[in-house]
Amino acid sequence: MNNLTIKYCTGSDTIRASNNALVAHKVNNRWVLDIDGSIELHNAQLLFTRWFQIHTYADPILLAKTLNDALNHTLQITIGGIDVYMYDGVGVFNYSGIQRAVIDVGLCTINDKFNAQHCVAGSHVRTWVNDSILDDYNIWS
Repeated sequence: MNNLTIKYCTGSDTIRASNNALVAHKVNNRWVLDIDGSIELHNAQLLFTRWFQIHTYADPILLAKTLNDALNHTLQITIGGIDVYMYDGVGVFNYSGIQRAVIDVGLCTINDKFNAQHCVAGSHVRTWVNDSILDDYNIWS
């Protein structure tokens, strides 16, 4: 677990870490992320990776939640009884782990065309096999 807690502050319209080592604010209607040098490099990489993936379309409350989840490695989905972490140790979407679980439970083969996407706003992961929607998996932590 991590000692940072990130939240959206409505009064200042900013996203902040509990120690103010991370602040995001709007400039010309775009969110800008500022991370202080006191945040460990590993955590900074997690934060930047997740931020880059969602900052252009997520609302500020969802941004704060997603950054917290990235720091704490808590997001998971269950595919056929197999629990799969959604992001790896550096904050990259765990596409191969999700694909492996789908194959392991027999929903597709290694030769099938597979795709998966994290729908942040809908709080689920959507999977496709051979260009057809396979399923939506609810996210839990």
